[in-house]
Amino acid sequence: MRPVPIPAVDIRFRCSILLDSDRSGRPRVSMGCAWKQAAAEYSRRRRPTLNDQYLARARTQVKDIRLFINGAAKRAAELAHGARPLVPTLPQDERSYLDIALLEIAEGKVKVLEDS
Repeated sequence: MRPVPIPAVDIRFRCSILLDSDRSGRPRVSMGCAWKQAAAEYSRRRRPTLNDQYLARARTQVKDIRLFINGAAKRAAELAHGARPLVPTLPQDERSYLDIALLEIAEGKVKVLEDS
């Protein structure tokens, strides 16, 4: 997965201090900055979602839900640390590592077994 660029925002004169009071009447000070809000909104929009079809197909391959969760998470971590995917992917592929791990489990390329 490629790093997601955050849009540049001119932050001069956009930070403000908000004075407010909570329910007890004590004053509360909070800072609101436009660049923080823009970055948070951008990351929410671009966050990849889990592919439900991959999840349903992979779930049929493993009986125990705990083994399934741990196996998929470990394989996703391996992919994140540079392991090569066992399913075809393109360089501009925007699927998450977890989606690729689920697809590998669903296609039988990765077997999740109980540690004995």
